[in-house]
Amino acid sequence: MPELPEIETVRRHLEAVVLHKTIRKVDVFYDKILKNQTKAEFSKKLVGETFSSFKRLGKYLIIELTNYYLISHLRMEGKYILETNQDFSKHEHIVFYLDDCNLRYHDTRKFGTMHLYPKTVDIYHEVPLINVGYEPFDERLDNKYLTSRFRNSKRPIKSTLLDQTIISGLGNIYVDEVLFMCKLNPQEETGKLTSDDIDNIIKNAVIVLNKAIELGTY
Repeated sequence: MPELPEIETVRRHLEAVVLHKTIRKVDVFYDKILKNQTKAEFSKKLVGETFSSFKRLGKYLIIELTNYYLISHLRMEGKYILETNQDFSKHEHIVFYLDDCNLRYHDTRKFGTMHLYPKTVDIYHEVPLINVGYEPFDERLDNKYLTSRFRNSKRPIKSTLLDQTIISGLGNIYVDEVLFMCKLNPQEETGKLTSDDIDNIIKNAVIVLNKAIELGTY
């Protein structure tokens, strides 16, 4: 499953290739990906919209358009592909036709999701972002915050770090790396961690994620 560094790689790639391009048409071949719009609503609203920025929160890609925010979660195998030909794969479920090419959402297992909101809405107080925890890069994710979330928890620390409502962006691969660098047993009870342990988790999460972003993992 793509984690924060992989989503950052996607974000940067999309920003480089489709920023300021305008959507001329949208085809939806598998509408279960759409979570708060019908196929007809989604297609109609996006025609004429221009890509104005690409953001990220944890494992979510936030695509800013002229009048809307498109929130995309790639889940297990989702990816965006830029093409100029008209031959479609059976795994390409949503196609955005742009000025000189088309942007395709490809997802073999069909687990990905998309939410579309008008810019008049605070998307950080709407599903799916409302319950997403702070990223390790967020200065609000500090010792005090994690201590309050870890207190009295009997869960293994690995399970806690995988909980996207506490820390966003870490998946199985990077949690293992962080715990290894912190010299913590993944089965250690969360509520028993020391203040130094918590500081080390924050520090090493940033190190691991920055290294993965630098390598352009995907």
